Amino acid sequence: MSVTTEIQPIGKGPFGDGGVVQGYVSDGWEPVRRAFEENFALNMELGAQLVIYHGENVVVDLHGKSSKQKVYSADTIQNIYSSGKNMEAIVMALLVDRGVISYDDLVVKHWPEFGDGNKSDITIADVLRHEAGVPFFSDPDDMANPWKDTQLTCNCLESIAPMERAIERAGKWHLLGRRHYHAVTRGWLLSGIVRRVDSKGRTLAQFMRDEICIPLQLDIYCGIHPSEQSLLEIANIKNMPFLGAGTIIKAVAGGVSNHVSKRLGLKRTTTPAMNRNHISNNVSHSTSQSEEKSGDEDIKGIDDVISASEVRGVSTCNPSSTTSPGAWGVNTKFPATGDPRTVRAIVKTFTSRKSPILRHNVAEWLLKDCRWVNSVAGRAQEVPSANMHANARSIAKINTLFINEGRVGDTQLMSRETVVQAFSDPIVERDEFINAVCSFTQGGFSRMSDMESSMVPADFKTVYDGFWGWGGLGGSWSLWDPHRRISFAYVMNARTLQTIGGPRGDRIMRAVQAVLDEKGIK
Repeated sequence: MSVTTEIQPIGKGPFGDGGVVQGYVSDGWEPVRRAFEENFALNMELGAQLVIYHGENVVVDLHGKSSKQKVYSADTIQNIYSSGKNMEAIVMALLVDRGVISYDDLVVKHWPEFGDGNKSDITIADVLRHEAGVPFFSDPDDMANPWKDTQLTCNCLESIAPMERAIERAGKWHLLGRRHYHAVTRGWLLSGIVRRVDSKGRTLAQFMRDEICIPLQLDIYCGIHPSEQSLLEIANIKNMPFLGAGTIIKAVAGGVSNHVSKRLGLKRTTTPAMNRNHISNNVSHSTSQSEEKSGDEDIKGIDDVISASEVRGVSTCNPSSTTSPGAWGVNTKFPATGDPRTVRAIVKTFTSRKSPILRHNVAEWLLKDCRWVNSVAGRAQEVPSANMHANARSIAKINTLFINEGRVGDTQLMSRETVVQAFSDPIVERDEFINAVCSFTQGGFSRMSDMESSMVPADFKTVYDGFWGWGGLGGSWSLWDPHRRISFAYVMNARTLQTIGGPRGDRIMRAVQAVLDEKGIK
C-alpha cells in the first residue's frame, strides 16, 4: 500500500526544504524508506526516486519531491548521465546473444575505418572496458602532444558523419596506462559498431528503443524528439547551488596537469585552448525558453570550494530534539554533501589537476553546467554515455535481467549463457582519468567491491559489496546483486559534485545491506 510522508527539514542542505515522500516498501524494508526520507530531511534532494527488486518482486518503490520542486512523480524522467552506460552494455550483450558480434571481435572487422590512428588492434571488449584509447579525439599526427585534441560542438551531433570521422581519425591514446574512462565517447564508439552490424542501420539509441524499451515498456530514452518531449514529464537537472561542474572547469581552465605532465615528461609551451582543433567554429548552446539557471558560482580555489561545501552543506540537526527524529540517526559531524575527506579529494582531483578527464572532455558544453542537458535541443541528441533519460522504475526493471538469468518479467531478453559471458573476465585496472582503481568485464560491467579511490568513503567496498553496475555524475545509481538477486535504481535531478555515488546513495545502500543481513539474504 502506498504511504505518503510529510518530511520536515532538520538541517541546512544544498537543495530543497523537506518535502513529501510517496510509495511503498515491503515488510522489513522500512529502514530503506527512512534512509530515503532522511535525504529530504537534510535538504539534499529536489526530486528523487528509488526502486528495488528482490527476484521478480518489487520490494521498494518510492519517489519524493521537495517544496522547491513543483512537479515530480514516479514517472518523471531525468538525465542519468553515466548510469546510462549500463544500457549501452545491454545493447551490446543483446547483439552477442543474437550472434551478430563477439566481444573479442576487432572493431575494424565491422568498422574498417576505425583502424586509422593505430587503432586496428582494439576489440569490442576493449571499448566496453574503456580501453579503446579514444577517451577524447587526439590528433594522430601529433601524439607526442597529448593536449592537442578535437573538441566537438553541440552542432556536430546533428549529423553522424562529422562525429564518426573524428572517431576514425583519432589516435590511440594509452599514454597514462591502458584504461582511460571514456566518459562521453564510449557510447559513440559502440553506436558506430551497432550501425554497421544492424540490418536496419540503426544507431545504438534507435536499436535500444526498438528492441528493448518499447517491447518491455521502459521509460528509458536517448535522444527524445522535441515533439515527444512535451508528452513526457521531464525534470530539469540542477547543480548544487554553490558548486557545479562549471566551477571545477573554471578552476582548471588556466593550466595543464602537472601530474600528467610529469608522467609524460612534458613541458608546457601553450595552453590547451590554443591547441584545440575545432571541427566547427559555430559553438553555441541550444536552449529552451524555460531554461533555468544552473546555480554555479565563481569560486576561485580549493579552499573556497571546501569552505563552501563544509559551511553551506552541513547539517545542523539535533538528533535528540523533538523536531528532529532520532530514529534517523543523523551524523552531524559530516556535511550533507559528503564527508570532508571525500569532498576534498573530489575537488582536488580536478582543481589540482590530478586527472585529465575535464581537460580532455570532447563535449564540455554537456558536462560544464545544466543548460544544454535541460534544453529541448540537448534532450533530442543521442549521447548514450551521458545523455540518457530515465526513471528508477525502468532502470530497476531492465536490471532484473541480471538477477533472473536474462529474463525481464515474462520476456526472455537474452540467454543465461549470454549473461554469464557478459560478466566474464573482469579486469581490475587503475584509471588516471577518474583517479580510481576499478574493474570492468568484457561486457562492460563493473564490480563495485573492486573500486578504490580517495573520492569514495572509506567503507565503500563494504557498503556496495555484492553489487555490479555503474553510477552517474551527481549521484544516480544503476546496480544489481546477481547472487542475492537484488536490482537497485536511485535517480534524482539534484546534481551534487560526486562523480561516482555520493552521500545520498551511500545512506540508502547502507540501509539496504542492513535489511539484507537482517533477513538473512545471502
